[in-house]
Amino acid sequence: MKRFKNILLVNKAGIDQTWALARGVALAEKNQAELSVIEIIPALPEQLQEETIASIFTELKALTEPYRQRLNIHLDVRMGKEFLEVIRAVLRKSHDLVVMGTVARTGIMGLLIGNTAETILDQLDCSVLAVKPEGFLTPVTLPQ
Repeated sequence: MKRFKNILLVNKAGIDQTWALARGVALAEKNQAELSVIEIIPALPEQLQEETIASIFTELKALTEPYRQRLNIHLDVRMGKEFLEVIRAVLRKSHDLVVMGTVARTGIMGLLIGNTAETILDQLDCSVLAVKPEGFLTPVTLPQ
């Protein structure tokens, strides 16, 4: 199995992502890897940006607090389109794995990954792990 050294977890505002965070932390511990958590928000008017980013950063800090005793976790909040900001983060910090929580779907749709994960696979030489709420893991790796 490939050893990951630099993992990026994409958190989504307003959606419970605790299962994805727990999986990202477990992978980082197992691989003795760095873990970064990023949340991307849509562009906001300038007067709302600073306060909103600070608020989200505080939420991310609270979300990751239970794991900080076990692991050093880097936090980041960015504005823009999710897939672009994830790609920029991967390129900026040379992440070799992106962990993303996905929305639970049923039937044949439950086998598919989201648009952001698909775009990342198309654009980067980086593995993507889409984690579903019920704990079912869908590993997706770009051919090397």
